[in-house]
Amino acid sequence: MYGRLCALAVALVGLVFSGTATAHFNTGQYSHANSGCASRTDPITVVLYGFATASRSSNHIKFHTGWGGGTGGSQYFASHGICAPTTYQDQSGCGTCSRYHIRMRKTYDDDAAFGTTTTGTPHHEDWVPSCSFGIGGHAVDKGGVNLGGGGPSGFDQGRSRIYSALIGEPGHTFGGDANWGNTQEFKQCDGDWAGSHGSVFFFRMPNSSH
Repeated sequence: MYGRLCALAVALVGLVFSGTATAHFNTGQYSHANSGCASRTDPITVVLYGFATASRSSNHIKFHTGWGGGTGGSQYFASHGICAPTTYQDQSGCGTCSRYHIRMRKTYDDDAAFGTTTTGTPHHEDWVPSCSFGIGGHAVDKGGVNLGGGGPSGFDQGRSRIYSALIGEPGHTFGGDANWGNTQEFKQCDGDWAGSHGSVFFFRMPNSSH
């Protein structure tokens, strides 16, 4: 079943802004800096499904990672032809700390196979005092398949952190992974480049909260 779910994800991910409004899993591959969803920022590397409202997804991530409520600039997520802002952020450290950080949003429609789905962009980022003209800012750890080099980037570290927190936990079924090919790398404020290796992890959320 899980292989089927992931194959469905790969087949449908490219249908964003197709103009259809039928209920099926439909999402962009990246978050965006603007409300037109035309300025890629971070790759989506986790999909939570089943009973995965954004609030429940945030509840479970905080419970199993020990993270708190998040602060950070909002980004935008595309699904079913709709571009809408982040609804939940969770993080492992303060606003001026090096930390893990995730932005999430529920997709616009539910799906017969996936149920309710929320997509997220977990990553590890360092606090860099010299960013933003000396005000300071966060830079995702460098890495990727091209300019960033072959090591695990902050995006891949974030995906792995969610995996290690949820795998084996009762009610949190690992639904496998899919290669979405969303490997674009982004220049960070410290001058380094960071991108994902393109793999997306799927986890089922239960119909309960902590």
